[in-house]
Amino acid sequence: MTDRRRWVQRLVLFLTSAVIILAELALMRELALRFWEHLAWLAICIGLLGFGISGTVLILVHRFLRIHRQTLQYYALIGLGLSLPASVRLADTIELNLIQMVWQPTMMLGIGKLELVLGIPFLFGGMFIGLALEDQPDSVGGHYAANFLGSAVGGLAALPLMFVISPRLLILLGGCTVLAGSLLLVQRLPQLAAWMIAVLVMSIQLFLVPHAPRISEDKDIVQIKAMADSKTVTRRYSPQGMIELMEAPAYHTAPGVALNYARALPQQTLIVIDGQVTGSLYAISSVHDYEFMDHTTMALPYAMGPVEKVLIDHDPGAAQLGLALIHGVEDIRAVTGNWLFMKLMNSTLDMTGTNTYIADQVTLVTGTLREQLRKSSNNYPLIVLPTVGKDPGGLSATEPDTRMTIETMRLCFLHLRQDGLLSVSTAAYQPPRESLRLLNLFVELLHENKLDPAAHLAMIRSWSTVTIVATKSPLTPDQLATTRLFCRNRGFDLVWLPDLNEEETNIFHQLEADVFFHGAKSLVGEERNRFVDEYFYKLAPPNDNKPFFRHFNRWPTGDKQLRNVGRYGRTYVEVGSLLLTAALIQALLLALIFIVLPLIPVIGLPGGRTDQLTVLGFFSSLGCGFMLLEIGLLQRLTVYLAHPVWASATVLSGFMLFGGIGSSISSVIHNRLPQIHLRITGTVVAVAIMLLPGIDWMSGWTEGFALTGRITVAYLFIAPLATVMGMVFPLGLRRLGMAQPHLIPWAWSANGFTSVLGTLLAQVFAMRWGFDTVVWLAIGCYALAAMCSQKLPEDQTLKAQRLC
Repeated sequence: MTDRRRWVQRLVLFLTSAVIILAELALMRELALRFWEHLAWLAICIGLLGFGISGTVLILVHRFLRIHRQTLQYYALIGLGLSLPASVRLADTIELNLIQMVWQPTMMLGIGKLELVLGIPFLFGGMFIGLALEDQPDSVGGHYAANFLGSAVGGLAALPLMFVISPRLLILLGGCTVLAGSLLLVQRLPQLAAWMIAVLVMSIQLFLVPHAPRISEDKDIVQIKAMADSKTVTRRYSPQGMIELMEAPAYHTAPGVALNYARALPQQTLIVIDGQVTGSLYAISSVHDYEFMDHTTMALPYAMGPVEKVLIDHDPGAAQLGLALIHGVEDIRAVTGNWLFMKLMNSTLDMTGTNTYIADQVTLVTGTLREQLRKSSNNYPLIVLPTVGKDPGGLSATEPDTRMTIETMRLCFLHLRQDGLLSVSTAAYQPPRESLRLLNLFVELLHENKLDPAAHLAMIRSWSTVTIVATKSPLTPDQLATTRLFCRNRGFDLVWLPDLNEEETNIFHQLEADVFFHGAKSLVGEERNRFVDEYFYKLAPPNDNKPFFRHFNRWPTGDKQLRNVGRYGRTYVEVGSLLLTAALIQALLLALIFIVLPLIPVIGLPGGRTDQLTVLGFFSSLGCGFMLLEIGLLQRLTVYLAHPVWASATVLSGFMLFGGIGSSISSVIHNRLPQIHLRITGTVVAVAIMLLPGIDWMSGWTEGFALTGRITVAYLFIAPLATVMGMVFPLGLRRLGMAQPHLIPWAWSANGFTSVLGTLLAQVFAMRWGFDTVVWLAIGCYALAAMCSQKLPEDQTLKAQRLC
C-alpha cells in the first residue's frame, strides 16, 4: 500500500470510528427516550456485539468468497452508512414492554431482537475496522491509533451536538457522514455507481424514518398528551435527557398530600424528562399558595423547629422549594445535576404563574451535593436529600446511585450544625424496602459517630410517603411534642420516636401488621443484625463500592420467602435484574456460537490447537479485561464527575485518546516484539494496581473542584493506564499478522464478544461484590493475557533470527 493510500485509509478509519462512537452514545439516549435510562447501558453491549459478530462474518467471507479486501472494506462502509437509519426504523417495529417481563418472561426475547437489529450498523463498522487491521503488520499500529483517536473525537463531539439536535437525528447525520467519507475510497466506476445508488437509498430513508423518537406507551408523557388542552411549553435536548415543560389542566398531583387536606391545588406546569414526570412548577400568586406542601410528611423537619438556611439536593420540581419558602427560610440553596434544567429555570419562561426558582431566597446551582459540601465550609441547620422510591418495578435496580451511600451521609452529617437535621423521604411500599434501608443507613451513620440511634431518629408515614429525620443532637421534648402534634393534625402515623409506644402507631392508615414500626424498632435496637440478615429484602447500607441503593432482591432461601415471592412478586422481581440476566444469557449464547463456529472443519482455521487456544485466551482476556477496567473506573468517576453522562464521555474519550497515543507508540517498536509485548502487558497490571488505591484519595482531595477541573484531573488519572493499554492489542495483532494473519478476524471476534461479556459481568460482579472486585478481575484478565502473550504464534523467520 502506498503512503497516500495508507493515510487515506487512516483518515476514513478515523472518521468512521468517530461516527461509530457518536452513534453509540446517541443510541444510549435514543433507548433512554423510548424506554428508560436503565436500558441505555445496552447500547454499549449492542456495539460490542456487532463487532464480535463481524469477525466471524469476515472469516466466512474469506473462506467462501473471493472478494478483494479493499473492495469488501468499501462495501462494508456503504453498509454502515445505510444501516444506521435503517436499524432505527426496524427497531421501532419491535414491541417491547419492560414491565410485562415480570409475568411474561418471553418478552425478554424482544431484548435479543432489539440487540440484533440495532447491532447491524456495528457489524458493518466492525467489518470495516477489522479489514483495516488485516493490513500489513507494520501498518496495524497506525490504523489502530486512527481508530482510537477517531473514537475519542466522536465521544467529545457527541456532548455539544446533543444540545442542538435529537439523538435520532444524530444517528441519521452519522449515516450521511459515513456515506460522504466512503467517497474517498472509490477506485473504480462500479464503486462510484454503487455510491450513487447508496445516496439515493439514504435520501429515501431520511424521508421515511421518523425524526421524532418513539416513546413507550408506559411513559407518563403519552397519557398527558392524551388529556384535554394539554400543550408543550418548551422542549430542549441535552446529553442528560430531553426536557419538556407541559401544561395539562386535567393533571393534578402533589407528593403525598394528607387525605384531610381539602383545598384545591395550584395549577401545574409539569417537568417531563425523557417522557417521565419528575416534578411540577406551580402557578402561585404568593408564597402561601404552597400551603399544601405543609400537609405532606416532607414538612416534618420544619415542624421540629425554625430553619433559616437549607441545602436541598433535589430532583427537578418546585415542591421542596415551596415548602422552604412557606416556612420563611431566608437562604435556600438547591443543587441539581442537570445543567439544562438550571438554564431553563433561570430564563424567562412562557408559563402560567411565578417561577419559584428566581425567588430572591433561592440559589440554584449545578453539580452534586457532595461537590457543594466539599467546597463549602458552611454548616447547615437542615439538609434535605432527594425523594427516592419512585421505581416500584425495579427498573433501576442495576443503576448506581451515589446520592444514597454511607460516604454521602457522612459528608452531610459533617456539615450539619450541632442542632442540625438531615431529612429524606421515600414512597411507602409493602413490605417496606426503601424506607427501612434508609433507616438502616442512618442507624449505621449514627453508630459511626458513637451516637444512640434510638435517641436521634424520627420517622413518620402517610398513605403514600415515609419521611425520616436524623438529628445531630438528641431529640428534645419540644421536638417530640411538635412531631406528635404535626402527625395528629394531618392524619399521619408515627413510626419511630425515642419514647414511642406501640399504641401510638398504626392509627390513621391502618395495616394488618405495622411492619414499618416493627422494622424500625428492630433496626434501632439490639436485633438489628439478625433482622437485616433475615429480612425479605436486602437492607445493607450502600457504599461507593456497591452503590446500588435500589437493588433489594435477595434470592429466596426458605419456604416463607418463596411464599412471599408469590405474594409480592411484582415488587420483588426486579425488572432491571431481569434485563441484565437476559442480556447476559443471550450474549453468552451468541459468543459461544460465533466464536466456536470458525472451528468447524469445513470452515477451518490455520494453526494447531495450541496456537488457536493461545490466540483465543490472549484476545479474549484483553476484551474482557479492558471493559471490566473501563466500567470499574466509569463508576468511580460517575461519583466524582457528578453525572453518568460526563463520566461516560470522559472515560470513553480518555481511554480512546490516550489509547490511540499508546497505539501510535507501539507502531515504532520493531525489535524483540515478544519480550517487549510481555513487559508492556505486565506494565498494565502494575499501573492498575498502583492507581487503584489512589482513586479515593484523588476524589476526596479534588471533589470540590469545578467540573472542568475535575475532568482534567480524571484525564490525568486515566492517561498512564490507557496509554499502556493502547499498546497491548496492536502489538498482539502485529505479531499475529506476521505469523498467522488468517487468525486476525477470529481474534477480533473473540475480543468483541468477551468485551460484551465483560460489560455485563461488570454489573453482575459489582452488584454482588463491589466495583473494587471488578477492577481486580480486570487486573487478573491482563495477567492472564501476559501469560498467553508468551505463547502467541511467532513468525518463523524472526524466531530463527532470535534463536541464532
